[in-house]
Amino acid sequence: SFQVFGIATNSSQSELLNDSRPVLVRPSALSSTNQQKFLQVEFETNPLDKKSDYRVKVVSQSLEIKYNAPTINKLAECFEPDADRNLQGVKQVAYSTYTDVKHRSFILMKHNIEKIKVLDIYIDIQSSYLLLPENGVYQDGVAAICMDLGHLTLKRGTNQENHYEESHAPTNIEGVRELSYTQFKLKLTDIQLIYANRNESWENARKEKNTRLHLIKPMELEMDVDKCIYHDDAVLPAWKMAGNIPGVELRLSDKRLFHIINHIQSIPFPESKHPISEIPTLEAEATTAQSLLSNPEQTYETVEGMTPVKKTLEKVEGSENNDENSEEEIPKQALTTKKSDFEGQLTQLEATFTLDKIILHIDEALNSSNDDDEGEPFLQIKLESILAKTKIKTFDMEFDASLGDLIVYHEQFVGKDNQQLRLLSAELNRNEIQENKKLVSVNFLHTSPDNPLFSSSMYNGIENKAHVHFTKLVVILQLEALLSILRFQDALMKKLPKDTPEID
Repeated sequence: SFQVFGIATNSSQSELLNDSRPVLVRPSALSSTNQQKFLQVEFETNPLDKKSDYRVKVVSQSLEIKYNAPTINKLAECFEPDADRNLQGVKQVAYSTYTDVKHRSFILMKHNIEKIKVLDIYIDIQSSYLLLPENGVYQDGVAAICMDLGHLTLKRGTNQENHYEESHAPTNIEGVRELSYTQFKLKLTDIQLIYANRNESWENARKEKNTRLHLIKPMELEMDVDKCIYHDDAVLPAWKMAGNIPGVELRLSDKRLFHIINHIQSIPFPESKHPISEIPTLEAEATTAQSLLSNPEQTYETVEGMTPVKKTLEKVEGSENNDENSEEEIPKQALTTKKSDFEGQLTQLEATFTLDKIILHIDEALNSSNDDDEGEPFLQIKLESILAKTKIKTFDMEFDASLGDLIVYHEQFVGKDNQQLRLLSAELNRNEIQENKKLVSVNFLHTSPDNPLFSSSMYNGIENKAHVHFTKLVVILQLEALLSILRFQDALMKKLPKDTPEID
């Protein structure tokens, strides 16, 4: 078993006895009834099945974590930094590190793959959850916010299972590059957020997965993480990540919104006793540091000796001038490839994240006289096809994001098609031709002025470039639906706490 105790809430009782101290962390009731071991760790070298060189297995049961305000506030006081110490006086000089970029042949990469030590890893951590009780102290029947962190599994990918079989040996450079990565698959399931008012059972809601107490219904996340065995390859990114969330569904009523606001305001969170108010008095110029860039010419010569960026740049510009006359015969793609080959940058991270849809249900309940009434559906906001990509290089960072569609439904009115009234959408009638059309797309490129090609035609001396594209957005205005939204907004504004003092 595993338990973490907080400080005693009753000063008359001894703090040495655990009976008078709140339990902050312990195995959940479900895992304790199964009489399973809380944590199992296995490590094996040279398994008998010979599918890997090392094998690691970690299995952990779920934990119940309770927030206790007195204990957390006491810990915050212990770790609060001394106000008399000036940590900002310690300074460092950051400078770029130039790495020798290497191009590897097919035979060399294949030889390196055969020497890889394969790690078979399996991690299984059951769903742990955090309870945030009202007033910061948990008691039976008290209102609580339950954040379920989800069931985590991490295992090795399938690309290295047949590395050493001759029938599956790679025959080209692309196959070798694919096998140059150690793949891991991460999966999180049953991530959910629950708000249970007084005398409402968050335990039952957590088991049933779909109740009116759910603020965020159970969702899952899948992610592929690939790590390259080379850290200085000119073509292969050091890390590749691809994540996907099938969907996120949220439900919130106006009445429950105010319950949550009051709930959070009732918790005494840690506060700093030494507010930082003397930041302007710090003398940044008083502390001098020996900069490596104090002599630009010497630094440039050092960099030139490590990576011949000047000669590379001259080659690129010279090849462009020589090929101006024969520009019609050489495709533009070839020129772009030639220029990218001379960039001399390493790709540190290449990541892609997709979210199929986000659905937000808004219910109206403030007009109801019944306290137990959670209201009726009012608005539904739907975001579709969210995509984000990024690529981080030595000097560059590229970011692309897009949103497929934004749809707003009024669930108390019916449109001409006998469906819920659609107030806002990118296209009313989508067809096959418009499926790949995006409502919003954003492209952003950031480069460092230290980039050797910063002044070339590729960047034109521009550090940040952004391109935003919007497509057609269809808005339908219906007088009754618009008035109902205004009434809903007015009711919310009247219920908001007014903390602004009156001026005499």
